[in-house]
Amino acid sequence: YVEMDIDNRYHTWEFFVHYNRELVKGWNAEIGGKLTRSLFDLNVQGNFDFDIYQLYLNTRYEFNPNWEIVAGLNYQYYEGNANVREWSPRLKTVYRLGDWSVWGDYAKTVQYVALYPYFTLPTPVDMKYPLDKEGQPAECHHVSLGVDKQFANGLYFYVALFYKEMLHLKDFLSGVKMNQEELSRLLVEGDGCSKGVEADVVFERGRFYGRVNYTL
Repeated sequence: YVEMDIDNRYHTWEFFVHYNRELVKGWNAEIGGKLTRSLFDLNVQGNFDFDIYQLYLNTRYEFNPNWEIVAGLNYQYYEGNANVREWSPRLKTVYRLGDWSVWGDYAKTVQYVALYPYFTLPTPVDMKYPLDKEGQPAECHHVSLGVDKQFANGLYFYVALFYKEMLHLKDFLSGVKMNQEELSRLLVEGDGCSKGVEADVVFERGRFYGRVNYTL
């Protein structure tokens, strides 16, 4: 819950339920549902309240002690100024070679809320702007391939190649001071992609914890 003098208030409730069990040896499944209810009070014209109804299924299967696959499917129904239905699949496979793990995965994610920044850097007064009429949610299709290793001395190493295709990205025109104005006039949309290499080194022993992360 956030409250400010500029009438930038929102309330969010989340309710969820899930059930998981081992179907047979080496095969686990989980099903569940989630309801997100968001109420907004913004200093712009319009009612931006929305609900998101979700159903999901996740399953994990071990072919042998070295090889496993994880798959999932998420269904979302967004009900607000726009009504949108989305399916988001996920697939990951992991193969272990001793202390090393090699894996590849694909995932689709969806975002229904854009962020209007009051300043260059993120601040608590930034305004969340839900999906408007005739709008489409932002999508990200993520593919990655990587390796990781957990060392006995508390050291963990990870490196991965990744590619992201991003559709319907939302941003707002810069240099515009909002004053009881519809944010839809300032909203711009576009597509893009991101690719590179990410590395992560973590060391943890006793009370000491250190981490170095780099993305190129």
